[in-house]
Amino acid sequence: MSKKLCGKEDRWPEYRLAGRLWLESCLSDGVDPTKLIKTVRKLQDRCVYYLNNRNNWPN
Repeated sequence: MSKKLCGKEDRWPEYRLAGRLWLESCLSDGVDPTKLIKTVRKLQDRCVYYLNNRNNWPN
């Protein structure tokens, strides 16, 4: 995914850090990694959908 699509390039390091902290906390809580992978893929699909359909973004 291109950073330019989001329009908030300056916030990407924060998003990456938040994602890594979430992932580490899930793993330390004993969450099954395969479930995490499925969740992350769903989130990626949703992000791509909204980026491709910007006029339909929820309020």
